[in-house]
Amino acid sequence: MLALLRKTLNSLKAQVMWPELGLATLSLLPLIIAACYAHNLLFLKLGLISISLFIAANRVKYHAPVICLHFLLILFTFSLLYWSIHCCAIIFVTACALMAFGCVYITQLGDKLRTLGNYTFIPAVYLACEIQYSVGPQAWRTTYWQFLKITPLALASVLLLYYACHNVWATNSKKISILSKSIKHYWLIHDSGTISRNWLPSSIAIFIGVFIAASLAVLGHIASPEWLIWSTASVISAELIISRMKFIQRIVGALVGITVGLSLCPFIAQTPLTYSLAVLGIMLTLTCFKRYFLSFSSRCFFITLAAYAISHSEHLALIRIQNIFLGGIIGILSLYFSHSVLKKMQRQHNKHHVDNGL
Repeated sequence: MLALLRKTLNSLKAQVMWPELGLATLSLLPLIIAACYAHNLLFLKLGLISISLFIAANRVKYHAPVICLHFLLILFTFSLLYWSIHCCAIIFVTACALMAFGCVYITQLGDKLRTLGNYTFIPAVYLACEIQYSVGPQAWRTTYWQFLKITPLALASVLLLYYACHNVWATNSKKISILSKSIKHYWLIHDSGTISRNWLPSSIAIFIGVFIAASLAVLGHIASPEWLIWSTASVISAELIISRMKFIQRIVGALVGITVGLSLCPFIAQTPLTYSLAVLGIMLTLTCFKRYFLSFSSRCFFITLAAYAISHSEHLALIRIQNIFLGGIIGILSLYFSHSVLKKMQRQHNKHHVDNGL
């Protein structure tokens, strides 16, 4: 039994990307300390901006000025969604769909740019929905300005980490560095990946799917709508087989993570510290695992603990798994619809050319 447990732990250790885990923890640590010191949960929400800046910079390889531009883009998209939720639902729905479309459209320039698009859309939609629905109708404007005033801390934590890695740790190419050390192209993206040739079906599918999901969220007053919207976008990729696999991994991962989380909920202390640690775990799972299934199941586990620690109820976790399932179905169906329409158009186009040739 002990041998089996040791083997399992060793297997899990092999799936952890330790350098990324350490760097991501350092980028989030100032926000966790600020949240505990100020007793303000808005500082914890800043973690999503910090981890998004870190992940995009780490995977796409660009310098501090582009990190700053990415930060400003997140703030702009967040603000647009936040205000449109309250003021004009059709703008919110359309903006969500266009942002999701942009995540795929930019892969024409390189497939790694999807990471940049995703980690602009994710913090924008999650923060807009979470903050908007966690405050009363009288406080949403005040809360927005309070949150906006502290957002530079998220940028500062990542920039400090960037300069520490760049100047201290990255003394040669084999050392840890979250960015390319070349200063020659300081404003350029150094590793955008390979150009995507099959971007059109997934870009159409993600626009349709997210538009439907956001519309359902608004019209149906669905709780935690950000989970429904992102679950729709997340499963859509260039290949149908990859999308189906990711959908299955998200469903099974959510079931496993939430089930384990619910089983441990009665034994955890319902304190701000527990909530802070669970939020830290949520953020770190975005970048520390090699396999998506482990990443997502552990994320659902920490989300369950965080929900229980702050609300003393399992209801929120169950709502989220429902949104994951519904969003995945919308995404997969949208992708099938997109592929079938484009294939039909291609057949008609080919037939037209044959008829003209005759």
